[in-house]
Amino acid sequence: MTGIPDIQAESFEDEVKNAGGAVVLEFWIRSCSGCQKFKPVYDRLPEVMSDRLRFLRMNMMKSIENLRLAEGMGVVNSSCAARPRRWRRTRRR
Repeated sequence: MTGIPDIQAESFEDEVKNAGGAVVLEFWIRSCSGCQKFKPVYDRLPEVMSDRLRFLRMNMMKSIENLRLAEGMGVVNSSCAARPRRWRRTRRR
């Protein structure tokens, strides 16, 4: 496993919006202790779910564009895994 790709705002359209399937995007920042604690868990998810989901991450502080994108998606805290609003939420019974 090569690890989960860290994308930039410039590639968001291609990597997330135009993806052929479901994508989970984690927004994170280096100084966030919660992000560092969550990282090993998030890194293992593709081992279990890569057949159904694609996993990506974005460092919100790497560029102002990344931060604006995260804020535009409603991210107020990190670490935050988001799904685009257009995806329909399903209920488990």
